[in-house]
Amino acid sequence: NKLITDLIDLDHLQENMYTLNAEPIAIVQLFLDTLALFDIRINEKKLKTELDIHEDLVVTGDPKRLQQVFYNLLDNAIKYSSEESYIKMTLTEENKQLLFRLNNMGNEISEDDLAHIGERFFRTDKARSRMTGGTGLGISIVKEIVRLHEGEFTISSDKSNGTTVTVLLPGLL
Repeated sequence: NKLITDLIDLDHLQENMYTLNAEPIAIVQLFLDTLALFDIRINEKKLKTELDIHEDLVVTGDPKRLQQVFYNLLDNAIKYSSEESYIKMTLTEENKQLLFRLNNMGNEISEDDLAHIGERFFRTDKARSRMTGGTGLGISIVKEIVRLHEGEFTISSDKSNGTTVTVLLPGLL
């Protein structure tokens, strides 16, 4: 069911069949509500979280879809973090845009794999795909939602700094 739902979502997003329901959003509250959904998994892996959040940020966007962005990115960050490591989360303003950055320490993603992140069904960890779950569509969906919001999505990874995902969105009020 999850696979079919994700495929339908991705098709609608890519074919511009989805209309954003844009409205002013207290984005920090939306993010913190989404983060709270992962409390148990964060505690199970003994992860430390570090937040850099500017409380009063309001952005124009689709709350359902932006929550999906947060959910998918947090899910991956937790899933692929090494036990007892940390996840750094930033939600601030940069150049009159919303900046969301998520950094975790886990396996480094190779340059070759980074070029394919966001392709349908692409997984960097082929051997563990059944164990870690997921459909291989989460980042594809994130990229499409960010595109529909006229934003930017980037990802980088190296051994010393871990993996960092950055989302920049216009529409900051």
